Amino acid sequence: MSSDTTQRTPASVILDSDGGHMEINGSTSYLDAKDSHSRRSQAIERITLLSRLQRTSFSVTITENGSSDTIDVDPDGTVTEAATEQPPEVESDDLDLLGGLAESEPEKTKAATVRTPSRKTVATTLAGIVGLLLLSGGSAYAIHANGTNEHDQALSSCIASQTSYKTAVQQLDKSHADSDNPAKTDAAQVADANTIHALNDARAAKRPSVAGICKPSMDSDELGKLETTLNDHTKTLHHQKSNLDMAVKAVVASRDAKSLADAKGGLAQAVKDAQGTFDSSDGKVADTATRDRLREALDAANKVLADESVKDPKRYQDAQASLADPVNQVNESVNAKASADQAAAAAAAQAQAQAPAQSQPRQRSSSGSGSGSSTPRRSSGSTGSGSSNHGSTGSGTTPNTGSPSWSVPGAGSDSGNFSGTDPGL
Repeated sequence: MSSDTTQRTPASVILDSDGGHMEINGSTSYLDAKDSHSRRSQAIERITLLSRLQRTSFSVTITENGSSDTIDVDPDGTVTEAATEQPPEVESDDLDLLGGLAESEPEKTKAATVRTPSRKTVATTLAGIVGLLLLSGGSAYAIHANGTNEHDQALSSCIASQTSYKTAVQQLDKSHADSDNPAKTDAAQVADANTIHALNDARAAKRPSVAGICKPSMDSDELGKLETTLNDHTKTLHHQKSNLDMAVKAVVASRDAKSLADAKGGLAQAVKDAQGTFDSSDGKVADTATRDRLREALDAANKVLADESVKDPKRYQDAQASLADPVNQVNESVNAKASADQAAAAAAAQAQAQAPAQSQPRQRSSSGSGSGSSTPRRSSGSTGSGSSNHGSTGSGTTPNTGSPSWSVPGAGSDSGNFSGTDPGL
């Protein structure tokens, strides 16, 4: 039995009517024996095996139906359930043997009482007997120990493989959970639709399963075969997890690349449109400061487009958004100037149309006064004086000043003649 000062690794065994499990250093191992007593034995057997393999002592707390007790397991596999040692009991056969040895001593007298052997004599004799038994059974014990070590090693290896298999299953489960959202990505959202197909194939891969578990009751061959199966399935699970993780990364990368390309394309188109607005608005804005602000925004946006280190779509989106207000301000200024120019042109046209209407009455007034003297007057002399025609200098008919083909009578002509008539009449 080990000393009380030995540093022991804590372990716990939980037993109930439905089953049981054991916990050591945060690892859990389930007990599959049929009843509670068998599960208790199964737990002790596993811890004993582990103590021998690791050369470690354990302090095991066993809890069953609300009550607990503690056992100690030494590195050599010795199990101690009591806190104190009891002196070795001498079997009746041993006492008979000792008695026989005592009787072989010479008797002093027939009536002498046989003396009881001392404790030292008993211990020495027992040691000799045990030594003889060990010598005679040494070979058999060595063979048994050899077989036990082989079985223990096979069981330990099988349990380790089983733990690795369970860990691989849990890791694959987590990878499947992590792939749920990427699997919802639409083909139109990625640069390469093949990544979606590869992800769906990886998620649909059939995982291997193991029917049995490692048991101490199994022989070394059975444990070895199960260990091989567990190792093969663990490799398959690791491969499936690797494929699934890579497929998820490919979908995410393709989706990010598409988002980045779309954002950059959107900025490029916005820059092109804004440049068109800037060029077409030259000389057509009411406020030239609006074009200056648009020019500054265009320069900043072009710098973002030329930056090859941009990996975040938001930088392109922010640059595109920064063009909206300057473009709107230029358009509003263009509309304002167009409206002002149209109003000015309408006012000029109206003023031009009113100018001839105001000058026409004055022209008509001056024309009427001139025509009043345009009618020639004809007068006749009463005392032999001649007559003459007076022409107007106005806008009336100008009298004919040419010489007639007939002669005009002079002074002293007959008073009965008409002035300006042909004398031949």
